[in-house]
Amino acid sequence: MNSNPYAPPTAPVADPPFEGTTRPRAASFAVRMLWSALALGVLQLVSELFTMARTGPGPAIVGTIAGGCLALAILALFTFHIGRRRNWARIVFIVLFWLGIAITAMTWQRTLATLRGPPLDLTLTLLQYLLQAASVILLSTPGVAAWYKRTEA
Repeated sequence: MNSNPYAPPTAPVADPPFEGTTRPRAASFAVRMLWSALALGVLQLVSELFTMARTGPGPAIVGTIAGGCLALAILALFTFHIGRRRNWARIVFIVLFWLGIAITAMTWQRTLATLRGPPLDLTLTLLQYLLQAASVILLSTPGVAAWYKRTEA
């Protein structure tokens, strides 16, 4: 026995073996749905640009392109990192999704105006919401959440 109280232990110390290296099917499906929602977002942006071009060119087109590309880039960033098993991306995406739902609910008059827009835009928006909501539900299940929280040794 070493008399030095600050000496490292003599017993072998190692991380426990990692279990659960295979991605749950729910997580894979959630990531695929998020990529699908992103593709629908690209289609929606193109549709909005065609609608705006018919009404005449203006500075709003530049803002729509910039805002749409920024939103799509952020969604792609989170989707990429969720697919790479980054728990922070999963949590931030879930929080942002519910924050977006709350903002949509608070601005219900604007939301109703969107519902009166072109049917293609309405369909794409609803499909995006459904895909993202299903992804949030799948990413929140206990098995998937536990898989994201574990780190490899």
